[in-house]
Amino acid sequence: MSDTELQRSESFMATETDSGMASDAAIVRRDEEIFQEMKSRETDFTFKIMCVGDYTGFGKKGGFVSDYIHRRPLSFYHKPTIGVDFYLNFITWSDQTTNQDFTVKLQFWDVAEHERFLKMTSVFCRNCVGALVFWGPKSPSPLGSVLKWGEKIKEANPKDANIPLVLIIENIPTSKRGKPVDWIGPGKLIENKVLLDEFCARNGFVGWFQLVSREEDGYTGVMTRAVDCLVQNIFKQRNLRKP
Repeated sequence: MSDTELQRSESFMATETDSGMASDAAIVRRDEEIFQEMKSRETDFTFKIMCVGDYTGFGKKGGFVSDYIHRRPLSFYHKPTIGVDFYLNFITWSDQTTNQDFTVKLQFWDVAEHERFLKMTSVFCRNCVGALVFWGPKSPSPLGSVLKWGEKIKEANPKDANIPLVLIIENIPTSKRGKPVDWIGPGKLIENKVLLDEFCARNGFVGWFQLVSREEDGYTGVMTRAVDCLVQNIFKQRNLRKP
């Protein structure tokens, strides 16, 4: 069990509105009120977290983050990312070693994977403290393609050599009756999980998590553990404490 655990989460997503009977104007007013309240909320730390990766063959990176924030099943409607989208989440992080509680604002930056936006990636990645890197066995890009995103983050932050990365492998079946791609094993994309662990450790990834199901634990539960892992390593590597 880790020294830290996620206790409470509050959220606001800047790019999506709820469906329902409320008018668009009412939704806009509500979101603006929430956003203004959150901007003024005092926090101990603000973490800028990048969401990067090539197209996984299924979903939108920001959609996965949004569903994690709102603790909901897999959503199929998400507007395409043009340039960058932003998502906010507020958590209380409890450090059991120091018995300190921290209020943390997580800023998720979902960067479009389209070629014409790649030149802006270095600009978007400046001053980030961690990243979720998405890849999937259905993707036309090989697993090694995730390395370029780590390099872009390093290039954007030359004075910060230890920015933790978490690899998220999107392997959700495209239909309810479908099965995840069997991609780990002899003769497959990677021989075994040990080699995947070594690949991650060698290239700055502090962990990897696989999305394999539309159900709660196989989807938002995995996303929660992935973000938990990233936040834990941000605190650990930066040795963060209250003044």
